Amino acid sequence: MRSPEDKALYRSHVFKLAQGRAIPVSQTEFWLYFWTQPESTTEIFSAASIAEWRTIRDQNPVNVYTLLVVLFRRIVGFNLSNAPNLNQASTKLLNCIRLVTRVLPVLYGSHEYASVYEFQLFWNEKDYDPVDLIDKDKLASASTTGGPYNTPEKVFGVTIVRCLVDLLFVRGFTMSRFRSDTLWEKGISGSSSSHSHSNSGDSSTAPIDSIVDCNRSEVLKLILTLFSSTMYQKLEDVTSENNNFLLLFITSCPKQKLLDLTASLLNIVCRSGSNSSSTNGLDFSTQEQLEARHICVVQAAQLLTLMTVFPIRDSAELITNFRLYSASKPYNMVRVFLGNIKSETDLTYLANSLMNIILQPLALADSTNYNFQMGGRTIQPAPWVPNVIMLTWELLQCNSRLRAIIAKKHAPKLLIGLTYNTITFWNASHHSNLVRVSLFFMLYLSAELKLIASIFRPLSRTLYESLPRSFHLPYYPQSTRDFLIVHLCRTLTSAFPQQTSSPSINNNVNTHYHTKNTMTDSILTTIVEILYNLIPCVSPIAFDQEDDPTKRLSNYNKDGGLAYTTSCELILLLDKLSNRQFLLAKPLHIDLLALLVRVTCVVGIKYPQQSRMHLYAMKKNQKSFINIQTTMNSFSSEYFKGNLLRIISDTVGTPISVDATSPTVRTTSTLNNLENSVDVMPSLSRTASHRSDQMSITSSQYIQDSEINEALFIQSLNRQETNYTRSNSIYSSTIIQQEENRELLDDDLESLVVSEDEVVDEALHPRLPIGMSKDAREKLPIDAPLKKVWAGNEPLKIITTIILPYFETPSTTATVTVPIDGYTWINDFDLTKFSKAILQYKTKIPLEYLSDTPLEPLEFLWSHISLGWYISIVWSNIYNTNHNVKTYISQNQNIMNSLSTGLASLGKWTGLVKQKVTNEYVPLEWTRKSLTTINHWFGTEIKLFKVNEALNDGIFGAISSKLTNITGGVNGNGDSPTLFRKLNESRQRNGSHPTIIEDTDTRLGRQQRNSLTSLHSLNTLNRSRASTPRNSMCI
Repeated sequence: MRSPEDKALYRSHVFKLAQGRAIPVSQTEFWLYFWTQPESTTEIFSAASIAEWRTIRDQNPVNVYTLLVVLFRRIVGFNLSNAPNLNQASTKLLNCIRLVTRVLPVLYGSHEYASVYEFQLFWNEKDYDPVDLIDKDKLASASTTGGPYNTPEKVFGVTIVRCLVDLLFVRGFTMSRFRSDTLWEKGISGSSSSHSHSNSGDSSTAPIDSIVDCNRSEVLKLILTLFSSTMYQKLEDVTSENNNFLLLFITSCPKQKLLDLTASLLNIVCRSGSNSSSTNGLDFSTQEQLEARHICVVQAAQLLTLMTVFPIRDSAELITNFRLYSASKPYNMVRVFLGNIKSETDLTYLANSLMNIILQPLALADSTNYNFQMGGRTIQPAPWVPNVIMLTWELLQCNSRLRAIIAKKHAPKLLIGLTYNTITFWNASHHSNLVRVSLFFMLYLSAELKLIASIFRPLSRTLYESLPRSFHLPYYPQSTRDFLIVHLCRTLTSAFPQQTSSPSINNNVNTHYHTKNTMTDSILTTIVEILYNLIPCVSPIAFDQEDDPTKRLSNYNKDGGLAYTTSCELILLLDKLSNRQFLLAKPLHIDLLALLVRVTCVVGIKYPQQSRMHLYAMKKNQKSFINIQTTMNSFSSEYFKGNLLRIISDTVGTPISVDATSPTVRTTSTLNNLENSVDVMPSLSRTASHRSDQMSITSSQYIQDSEINEALFIQSLNRQETNYTRSNSIYSSTIIQQEENRELLDDDLESLVVSEDEVVDEALHPRLPIGMSKDAREKLPIDAPLKKVWAGNEPLKIITTIILPYFETPSTTATVTVPIDGYTWINDFDLTKFSKAILQYKTKIPLEYLSDTPLEPLEFLWSHISLGWYISIVWSNIYNTNHNVKTYISQNQNIMNSLSTGLASLGKWTGLVKQKVTNEYVPLEWTRKSLTTINHWFGTEIKLFKVNEALNDGIFGAISSKLTNITGGVNGNGDSPTLFRKLNESRQRNGSHPTIIEDTDTRLGRQQRNSLTSLHSLNTLNRSRASTPRNSMCI
């Protein structure tokens, strides 16, 4: 379509689907127009917005489903091998793929699709007939009685899945004409045996064919879109509801084809981790080719990760009825193949590639001698890094051989790369998925001591010197574990301001606490949990190394415990987290401080020999523990009710309420005079309390449990109508008093409501140690002051009454105490004497603190909710593919171009630096037609995660946002009108309307109208614009 008139004509043809008649499949000329006229992805995607497609779907769903069936039949029936003009035939095939990709999300967003239409369209042995879709009740009953199938291979859904797999291996279309192999690129074999082909473990050096790359991306995008019905499920339903296409794909495709696809996807991802620009496949001379290749690599990583992590339900009836698998029950063939990679060459190549990708930003920063955080500009991780991290996580769980290689050679590098992601991008919203995946992967690794045993050894000097100078510490770390702990402690220390006041008792409680860069509760909690796992661990094997007397306390702790400087960093963090304002801001902060105090105590009691440096650091900084004790003792009247802080005043019966986000203090005793006033919420009348005044929110009154349930329901209605009863009040003073009463009541009710985000977050975090669990909390006195119920009281008491007093030097024979050098103190440490001292207090120390009890780490636990969250991260990345790729290329190129030196060495890590052109012929026009800025999922009814419309921040985000407004959606807002549509609409406003094709058009042929609904005006339909709904969950 070369002219705006042609595009307007095509647009009007799309709207014919909404007219009130069922267009039969046999009306070939009508359907042919959809894939013969467009020439690019953007022309198809911009012909109608998602809101317009949704209107068409609602007005005449039968025609939209018929279009889908016709397009899929056309895709299945294409035979490119016999086409006289391959480019022309490929364009028609791609147009069918593009249109299906555009339409599917609109249908998935319909609440009737899964329950009414899906079975009839894809899983019925009968041929499709539009008339069968008219009776919805009959369709719904038929969809619940599928199978058994006489010829399941002929079921339309099965045919589609197998056709899409075949399309990825068509020579001249999605495979190079010049390769005789069955794989896309060299690398890991597609064979399930232990012997790989001769090219195994060798990244390809052949130049990239951009046309083939674009065609692969189009097919991969369709496959991902076909699987994307998961986006329209709630997070808690992901593991319980079926995704029939994905399950069929990973369980019932021809085995060898699926293994070849898995190996091809893995090879294209691994190639991007090559250490040379001549072999990593990212060396291009044009922006369009570079973007197309990045999209292809991202989609390969996404599909591979999605197939690997997706669970198979035992009750997948539809897939079970097909019986297309040879085993006793369906299984994930992709995961089994990845778990059975046995070749040492393949495994080494795979491990090296994965580590190179994860460490890519560090290598870039180092190779350019560039401060990785200068002026807010940061070397960005590749957009496929989150998927590679998840893939690595899955491989460690399913392939024991790869696990052994990573444990032996790569564990320090892996944890350093994950730590870099955390400390660099924790406050970047567009990298939230990367940070959270990195953190939870670190949490998983920190509990697997056998896997990460090498981090207790001295840190490799070569590895340390390869890191960017800005990532170095002021001193050389003794071990990888010390390096990680110091960086994590400093991240938390820098995230919160300095303590400006003494932690003594302060009558004026100020809970107005803010940070310069707010760290989310989930990130803060996960970092503390990782520290809890890393701090007390000791090396299972002592390191045979003599101390250097000149290094003093900088010597390596050969017993495998913490270094002295690391312990000092930990105690400094305790100082920061014991800030009074910080502790009163949220109940979570109190708990995290208790967790760190507990592990500080455990490491000294359980492993005294290995923790001599740690014990000496506690001795030198004992004032910090005294200050913590003083601060906690000052909380004699404060307590948390839910997430709200409450304070009991000195006057008995006059409690006051303190909002944790505001310094304003409001007394509630004045509310007693409301008993005789007009009651705006009669169902919430209060009764006499049998509890003490201290446990009461208001003086001598409380809310019964039965009333809370009713109050929660009423409160949800109140939020919709804020003034629903105020107009009934007679006296304005009474209104004000009742509103104050209502605010206090609502605060208490809100503190009892658990949001969906909180449920997910709670499922992601591990069970807390003994004495800190949820069950232990429920046994505590209700509304007791923090001073009495703080979970850190016990370990802090052990530190201040047992450990620290032991270190005090007796002064009975000397009037002056001679200071003892720390190095001498550590070498003269008497383990036997210290153990005896601890033994004396054995009855006062809980068993879990003693050396006889095994240390239980905090483990990441898989559950239906955590797995649903994990899958939602994959889909969130898939949704944001275009935006992530464009942001990565634009930001990194701008940073690279601003450098005056080091560009030559940068080429070994990325293709962002333009070097020589590897192809004599550049198929630029084909690439441009394949690319689009429109996100075909944007505006649909996604439930799995919340669509973030503000993905960009910083100067590059501002530029990107401006570009978005012009080009129509680099940030995923894909329905912004393109330039041609703006010109066309301007032309229409000036009176130059395009001619609309009516039913009398001879090219289409007039057919008898089968009326389904009343005929709606086409002009009215064209003018309709609908706003897109916001979604329910934020991931």
